[in-house]
Amino acid sequence: MKQAIVTLFVMLMGAPMAAQWLKHPTPGIPRTADGKPNLTAPAPKTADGKPDVSGTWQIDGLGYAFNIIGDKGPEMLAWAQALYKQRADNYWKDDTDVRCLPPGPRAGLFSQNLLKIVQTPGLILVLYEQAPTRQIFTDGRELPRDPNPTWMGYSVGHWEGDTLVVDTTNFSPKTFYRGAHENLHLVERFRRTDVETMEYSVRIDDPTTWVQPWTVKVDLRKNADRFNRIFESTCHEGNYGLTGMLANTRAAERAFAAGKGPDPAAMNLAIGGAGGAGDPFEGGSE
Repeated sequence: MKQAIVTLFVMLMGAPMAAQWLKHPTPGIPRTADGKPNLTAPAPKTADGKPDVSGTWQIDGLGYAFNIIGDKGPEMLAWAQALYKQRADNYWKDDTDVRCLPPGPRAGLFSQNLLKIVQTPGLILVLYEQAPTRQIFTDGRELPRDPNPTWMGYSVGHWEGDTLVVDTTNFSPKTFYRGAHENLHLVERFRRTDVETMEYSVRIDDPTTWVQPWTVKVDLRKNADRFNRIFESTCHEGNYGLTGMLANTRAAERAFAAGKGPDPAAMNLAIGGAGGAGDPFEGGSE
């Protein structure tokens, strides 16, 4: 009995804070007479008169999460298209998501994960569930001229009427955004139209990768009340698939060295011995 009580106590203490706050109302949300959020109310303002873009947001619609650019992607230069196809044919085995590395500017756009915007005078923070926090400086500074490149780039923002315009450059060479890397340049626009809705667009440019700049436009929906928390995410925690992939690769290398199998360098081993035609343990190859 004592052991059961102790176990229950530990389980309750370990419950996510988000679950413990389900009934805590989001502050600053206009409400109707019955206490429900008034999602069609005008967009709120901050103390300095700027539109308030803070809150927890999510892409409106599951389709955008998996196919945000539509059926036809931006036209790429020949070398970039060849490299992109090679990576696709290899099942993106070197993609940052597969390697549990920061997703760069894809964070919050190519998934259903939440993002949380914290707005202060001179600085806006964007918190993601599966990416490093972004800092957007709105204090009038320029982009750094010779910075240490980062996964998420360097961002400065300014207001054009009710629209927050964010300029981001200086990405790491390891950042991957549909073929682009360190030469990527983003110009984002955030415009909150009411309590629930934020219009978002991003102009994406890299003259070394694409024939011309291209633009994505989506709506973000605010998560109110009991959905107003983002969750911690650790990519490698409990990732037993990685162990399988490494074991699969080592086994294929030993078989090749003994003359009993194909060269693993020419195979897709990301499946981790899951079976099928591409599984070296079943005699197949890609």
